[in-house]
Amino acid sequence: MTELPESTYHYHIAKKTKPHKDKELEDLIQAIFEEHKERYGYRRITIELRARGYKVNHKRVLRIMRQLGLQCLKFTNRSRRYNSYKGPGIDPLYWSWISHPSTSIKDFLCRGTG
Repeated sequence: MTELPESTYHYHIAKKTKPHKDKELEDLIQAIFEEHKERYGYRRITIELRARGYKVNHKRVLRIMRQLGLQCLKFTNRSRRYNSYKGPGIDPLYWSWISHPSTSIKDFLCRGTG
């Protein structure tokens, strides 16, 4: 005989017979991960699950993804470079006014003065 307490034995037997409570969520996380071409991490998957009506914590999603071995490898090496460009800084109407053939530097200097 083993020196395992009887209560521990019964606990593990009961645990094995219980249905897996996260099975539906695991399947759904796997489907979302594959649907988005393995580019979603646990944060985006959590947002997607909430959009689909599931009330789930991000830590639970992270734990399940780790158990399933799902990891977004697309952006792990900072493949996206930093770019501070925010579009044209000057109003397009200004450019159309400044590029007009009859506009001269005197128009700029004289506009604000009387």
